[in-house]
Amino acid sequence: MQVEENSVFEVFQVDRQIHNCVEEGTLYPDVKKSIGKIIKNEGYLTFKIHVEALTADGGNFLGKLFLVKVTGRTDAGEQETHIFIKQALSEVAFQTHMSMSEAYLREVFFYTELNALYKKMQTDANIETHEMLKTVKCYDESSTDAIILENLKVKGFNVLFRMDVMSLKFAEAAIKELAKFHALSFVVQKKIPDYFNSKLKAFKPVLQFNEYFEQFTSKSVKLAIERLDEPVKEKITNNYSDLFSKFAQYTSDTNLSVNCLCHGDFRANNILMRENDDATVEVIPIDYQLIFYGSPITDLIYLLYTGTDRTFRTNHENDLKELYFQNDIPDFEHLAPNEVDLKIDERYFPRIAEICDEFEHLLQF
Repeated sequence: MQVEENSVFEVFQVDRQIHNCVEEGTLYPDVKKSIGKIIKNEGYLTFKIHVEALTADGGNFLGKLFLVKVTGRTDAGEQETHIFIKQALSEVAFQTHMSMSEAYLREVFFYTELNALYKKMQTDANIETHEMLKTVKCYDESSTDAIILENLKVKGFNVLFRMDVMSLKFAEAAIKELAKFHALSFVVQKKIPDYFNSKLKAFKPVLQFNEYFEQFTSKSVKLAIERLDEPVKEKITNNYSDLFSKFAQYTSDTNLSVNCLCHGDFRANNILMRENDDATVEVIPIDYQLIFYGSPITDLIYLLYTGTDRTFRTNHENDLKELYFQNDIPDFEHLAPNEVDLKIDERYFPRIAEICDEFEHLLQF
């Protein structure tokens, strides 16, 4: 991400006191009020605020991104608070194929309600903290105007560039987290079926795979392949309509024997990553705006086919699919002991093979 250069000097108001703020870009007034509430809750007595507007390098289409740094003094001494903000874009720009407010509502729901339930279930089951589903701290002030999260960049986390091929370590860590995310959905389905049916199962895809969305994505594809060799560009152009139709079909297909809450946008640059001193890779999935009820295969395929190349898939795809099944329900079976068999294993392999073969055929570049 890059910081935009233009900046203006503005002010923030907290508890009727005016404070200087070096701001780049524009935050909505209600988002400024939310930041003010956070500052108050953090106990700042005096403070300064610096806001940076970021460019997403093509990796984010649903919001304007900001970093907010608050420095000042509390009763406990000097303190810094680092905040990441994803501010909603205009509803009008996407109204033909999605609801922006619905997307933001879903992410708020995940962080403020569902994630709290997941954490309680894992804690009650005595799952070690380092084995729990990893999530980012979300502030209660998040709304349909903006998602407000802790900025983990200051703790060494970054996102991969969207055009890079992910490493095997990253892929393994990401798939383990995806498996936990799906597993917890299955557990809720078995332990709290009324809640599951009324809340999670009701989530249809936010994106409408209609002609308007196909036109929108087709334009993005044309820009993305502009510098590729002509033969490759031709193959992508010729196959794109089929690829779009196939993915729409898999996303909307809820007639399979196994469905759960899906992430909906599980790609490499929606996953925070930190390489630790011991050479391990730590990942934290983010961006839950497109969660929906459907086949978890879509998340797995989306990760593999948006963040890898054919060489990577040839060498590692089968092992990664095995890893997904090894780390799905079996790791969380004691969350719902003696209730039902929650394993999904062999029922998925034929379907995954079918989808992978279709996508691999379409992506013969």
